[in-house]
Amino acid sequence: MTAKEKAEELIDRMWLSSNAQDGAWMDSELAKQCSLIAVDEILKVLPDIQELWDYWAEVKSEIEKL
Repeated sequence: MTAKEKAEELIDRMWLSSNAQDGAWMDSELAKQCSLIAVDEILKVLPDIQELWDYWAEVKSEIEKL
């Protein structure tokens, strides 16, 4: 999966998951912010695994572009 596809998937999953659970609608900007938080947490635990860190850093960049 490309970084752009993963970015789109994360935002969609955040949005769908939130809206399906309690009926309180999350807008796309909030879903984007939640996705960025999730990726930041992933990056914190991957500092020594350069290849994975690079992929997730690219996912973060793609989220920011959306």
